[in-house]
Amino acid sequence: MLLLLIVAWVYVHHRAVTAPIKPPIAHPVLEQLLGGRPLVIAYQGSSMEAPPNTMPAFEKAAALGPQVALWVDVRPTRDGTLVAYEPKDLSAETDGHGWVQFATKADLDKLDAGFRFTNDDGKSYPYRGQGLKVPSLDEVLARFPDRFFVLSFQDYKEGGDDLIVNAIEKANAGDRVLIASPEDGVLKDLRKKRPKWVFGTSQAQATVMLMLSELGLEAAAGLGGDVFVGPTAQGASLFKLSEKIARELRRRKMKIVLGPAVDADQALKWKDDGIEGIVTRDPSSLLR
Repeated sequence: MLLLLIVAWVYVHHRAVTAPIKPPIAHPVLEQLLGGRPLVIAYQGSSMEAPPNTMPAFEKAAALGPQVALWVDVRPTRDGTLVAYEPKDLSAETDGHGWVQFATKADLDKLDAGFRFTNDDGKSYPYRGQGLKVPSLDEVLARFPDRFFVLSFQDYKEGGDDLIVNAIEKANAGDRVLIASPEDGVLKDLRKKRPKWVFGTSQAQATVMLMLSELGLEAAAGLGGDVFVGPTAQGASLFKLSEKIARELRRRKMKIVLGPAVDADQALKWKDDGIEGIVTRDPSSLLR
């Protein structure tokens, strides 16, 4: 039995390592990830300074310069509007209740998107009552017509790919977005419709890669994207990029995006390791 397991391991490993590697596609987003200085990706905007996924957070990040890309979490509402919002529950960041998917855009427009955001002392709420709204994806893309984005789609439902394609193409943004998601479905469906767009890996794919690497089979992990995106969703632990995984991703000619960086030392280590994109909640500090 042990001999059979060893033979099976060698066979699988050999087949995986010798599998042909597709050359990376030519795309402006990938050109932005060509190494040298890593691309700074503002997670939900400057979300340490302003409410996450709101216009003030995106505007603060964009004001830092063209070298900063914007990470936007996107969810669909009940009436099919794509909005910039990450948690399922509206009570997490607004004065509303219930899940985003059961609310209409009109319902969201009545809420205070700055209601929960507090500064460092946890005692004041500088954006509460300031008229802050949950923005639509259309509004965000239109507000920053020359900006590179990572769009992370949550709560995907069958047929939602048409909504996404329409929003991105309406803004002529296909050449400046990296499509990401914790789920496989949206990435697979969109890639069928728009094979020339740039896609990240899902959280499920990253987890499989991590598990297989423990067995020395990282080369057998199926990754469908052009860019490896370490899990960034709220509550996800920081992805541990081992030398084995990094070596395998390089063999596949994949760019690597990790974060959010927990501190400057973490970011500097990733920079020294040649990571092409670093996600951060505090882009101004990372740039310094």
